[in-house]
Amino acid sequence: MPARKITAFAAMLGLLAATAPAHADGPLLIIDRWWGVDYAKEPCHIPAFKSAGKNEATCDQESTEGYNSFELELKTQFAASAECAGITVSSFGYPQNPKEPPPDISRLSFWSFSLNYEKDRPAQLWQMLPPRESDLPMMQGTGTPSRIATQVCTIIRGKGGAVRQ
Repeated sequence: MPARKITAFAAMLGLLAATAPAHADGPLLIIDRWWGVDYAKEPCHIPAFKSAGKNEATCDQESTEGYNSFELELKTQFAASAECAGITVSSFGYPQNPKEPPPDISRLSFWSFSLNYEKDRPAQLWQMLPPRESDLPMMQGTGTPSRIATQVCTIIRGKGGAVRQ
C-alpha cells in the first residue's frame, strides 16, 4: 500500500483533535488563516485599490507575506504574555491538498479569531467569536500584536468586565 502524504494542515488539525482532551482544562484559540489571507489579498483584485505597476500575483504574494509576518508576531506575543498562560493558540487555514477534506473540528470547543489584515499598518482590526457554549457576544478591537494578545487573553480568561449579549 503506497504511503499517503499528510498535509501540514491536516496534521496540525489532527494533532489538535488528538490533543484536545489533554488541553481540556485550558482554552483553545484558533486563528482563521482563510479569512486573514483572503482579506489581505482582497485589495489586489479591486481595480480602485491596485498599486500601479504591480500585477495581481505579486500583490497577492506580498499581502500574504505581510499577513504571515503579522500572525507570527502575534503568536510570539501570545507565547510571551503571562496573561496567555494555559491558552493554546493554533491556526486553521489553507489545506495543501485540495483533494483531501479538512479534518472535522466541530466537536472541539474553541475561540475563533480572525484578522482583517491591511498591508503596512502596524495596528490591525481583529474579531473573535467565543465557543458555542458561551453566552458572550462577538468581540472586536484594533491593535498591535502585543496589544491584541493582551486583550484577547484577558477576554478568554474572563479577567475583564462582564459583557453579555
